[in-house]
Amino acid sequence: MRPHRFRAILLDLDGTLLETAPDLGDSLNRILLSDNRRPLSETEVRSMIGDGLAKLIERGFAATGGIPDKARYDQLLATFMADYTTNSTVRTHPKPNAMEFCTTEQARGVKLAVVTNKPVIPSKVILDANGFTPLMTVLIGGDSAAAKKPDPAPILMAIKQLGINASDAVMVGDSPADVGAARAAGIPVAAYRHGYTSVPVDDLGADLVFDDFADLGPALATL
Repeated sequence: MRPHRFRAILLDLDGTLLETAPDLGDSLNRILLSDNRRPLSETEVRSMIGDGLAKLIERGFAATGGIPDKARYDQLLATFMADYTTNSTVRTHPKPNAMEFCTTEQARGVKLAVVTNKPVIPSKVILDANGFTPLMTVLIGGDSAAAKKPDPAPILMAIKQLGINASDAVMVGDSPADVGAARAAGIPVAAYRHGYTSVPVDDLGADLVFDDFADLGPALATL
């Protein structure tokens, strides 16, 4: 099959490139327990990921008795951020064949970027620990642009930093935020079936849905 036409591939981090739910859940549960809340299952945590760490904390508290008053919430959020930054690479690991996909695409001369709603610092820690940093030309975090996905700002920032036209880029993600941002930025989007989403993957409205990174390269050639 002919190679795909894209000069750059923008990749979501949580649930797409990496299985991060175990460490996110562990940090979140430590904070919930410190506030006398019940712990969340990994399935619950997976459904809450995708709109940034602050939103994850908010959803965790909402699901376990309600959001505390602002002073207490801000304190717990700060504690979570410190805990997660320290413990973000304990059980986190690449999705099957994601590293191989990125290595192959970079070798072909395709530029790779991570566009995530997670802040830059923990994102870089995770990418460093899992060997992805040398493969990435650009990292856009949830604190890089004026707004997070599904706003198009992070994608447009990545495209500008990559020095390419929007028509030469594709987004790869797993959630409504990824699809919404790609649509708003005017670029196609592929959705990973084994990521984190509160909406069924086939209902996200992506241009294609894929099960395995081993199949993504040939699938992108159809776009």
